[in-house]
Parts: sequence; C-alpha cells; structure tokens
Amino acid sequence: MQVTCDGNTLTSNEVTVTLTNPLITGTTPGASCGPGPVTVTLAATGNSVGLNWYNVASGGVAIGTGSPFHNPAYQHQYQLLGKC
Repeated sequence: MQVTCDGNTLTSNEVTVTLTNPLITGTTPGASCGPGPVTVTLAATGNSVGLNWYNVASGGVAIGTGSPFHNPAYQHQYQLLGKC
C-alpha cells in the first residue's frame, strides 16, 4: 500500500486482518423478588469483544459495560439486553 501526503510517499507491506464475529458462550440471568440489586453475566468470544448493556432491545440507552453487570436497586421490573 502507498500513502502520499505533502509530496512524501510511504510504502507499507500488505497485512491480512482476520476478524471473527463475537459468539455468546454463556449467560447467567439474575432475578430479585422485590426492590434490590441484581447481577447478570454474559461471556463471549471473538476479536476485541466488548460487552455492552442496554435498557431495551433496539435503540435503547447504554447503561453499562463489561461482565458481570451490577444494576442498581430498581423499584420496577426491567429487561436488560447484553450485546457484544
């Protein structure tokens, strides 16, 4: 590959990059019988796997990252969605 900037040309060897789509390998659901904290986990494999937690399945708000996820003491029922 060649890149030219301000009249200077730099040449680099080709590099092959292989990406693997994330694969969820395990989950641990959480539940509470009333107001209180709940912990849920998600395990995944793949290149640069980042685990993100959202408040709804589509178009939601990111509410946390990583695993396990510790949610605060909610007063109502909530559904959490983990994506990688």
